[in-house]
Amino acid sequence: MKVKQAIKLLILLALALTGVGGLHAQVSNEVQVNPEKESEFRKALSAYLSRDYRDAFVEFEALSNSPYPHQRMTATLLMTGKSLYQLDRFRDALPYFDKLIKTYPQSKYVDDAYYAKATALYRLGRYFDSGRNLTWILDHSRDDRLVAKAGKLVDYLLRNTLSESEGQDLLQYTTTESAAALVTMALARKEIDADATEEAIAVLNEFKNKYPNSQYLNHIDKLLDKARLARNRPVKVGVVLPLTGVYQEQGLGVLRGIDFAYMQTKDQSPVPVQLVVRDSESR
Repeated sequence: MKVKQAIKLLILLALALTGVGGLHAQVSNEVQVNPEKESEFRKALSAYLSRDYRDAFVEFEALSNSPYPHQRMTATLLMTGKSLYQLDRFRDALPYFDKLIKTYPQSKYVDDAYYAKATALYRLGRYFDSGRNLTWILDHSRDDRLVAKAGKLVDYLLRNTLSESEGQDLLQYTTTESAAALVTMALARKEIDADATEEAIAVLNEFKNKYPNSQYLNHIDKLLDKARLARNRPVKVGVVLPLTGVYQEQGLGVLRGIDFAYMQTKDQSPVPVQLVVRDSESR
């Protein structure tokens, strides 16, 4: 008995040393093409393309819950989530995108899963989390179509929904020059529009210092020029007073006081100030 066990052990050792055992393990882990699953996937996809999202979800979900891996598993997870998205079940869609991203990180559908997840998070009002997933695409995706879409959505988020501090935080999550450039420029535009020109200049110069040979320097410099020009643009202060009519005398008196204060302090202001006076006509 001991001799037989020793012989078996030697055979296993020889297989391991020659690599045959590893090859066997690799083959056994390969996903076999299952014609039945292929047919089911095409049926579900047909329902999705026909905008029958409820039936598509039922079909895709059944495929995604298969106890055995099949050749359409990653595509199925993506499409299950997208079917739920089309049904406005954004929260329910997230686990399918996450499972694809975490379980099959090498899948060709991972980039699409990140984008779909970002749009679902956006619809849930989780704007910062949406931005983080979009920056992953900017950092890692080689799909120019997705990168362009992600860049536009990041720009929209930064200019319309995220605060300036959230924009700064989002910038810290970028790991590549191109992603940092897109986020930096979107953040700078937001700050320029908000008259936060010093902050815009700072974030643009920070990018230049970090990437002195960047291909985006021309765009960065144009934004710097715009920020500096905006910094010197006067801040308009509206003054509405009754300069005619029943209360003309009182209105003119107040205006003289405002003019006096303006002349005394205008040189001390960090930005130019312009008074814009309008007559309410004692109304």
